[in-house]
Amino acid sequence: MWRGDDRPGERFDWPRTTLDTLEGVDSGEPGHDSGLVIRFHALRKTPLRDWTVDDLRLMLGQRDALPVLLPLALDLLEDDPFAGEWGGNLLAFALMAGHQFWLDHPSLWRRMAGVVSDFESALSYARTDIAPAVARLRAAGL
Repeated sequence: MWRGDDRPGERFDWPRTTLDTLEGVDSGEPGHDSGLVIRFHALRKTPLRDWTVDDLRLMLGQRDALPVLLPLALDLLEDDPFAGEWGGNLLAFALMAGHQFWLDHPSLWRRMAGVVSDFESALSYARTDIAPAVARLRAAGL
């Protein structure tokens, strides 16, 4: 399972370059002294290969560079739909890309639909097989 502080970039051969370089921009220095703004600017200047799962989640939450970042998120989610610090939070943030983004990127949506199907299958298994087994153990006093 991919945890928030895991660095999957090497396994998935993520780019050794930064978002600023890939997008041909200089995001400059943070304009505010908040932790989120400072981290956002630092990540834009950090090679993608060095990002953690939580870094990816944070940037997806900012809706920044989605055409670059969602394929990376899908690499992880196809491997583990429950990736992230709290199982499934990377998926939740990836899905927040919005309706229009998915319409504009149908190949990414097809990948996401597969991830969602895997996630739903895992939840169904948890409800039908795991939850009753846990309930039996608890009823037995364990």
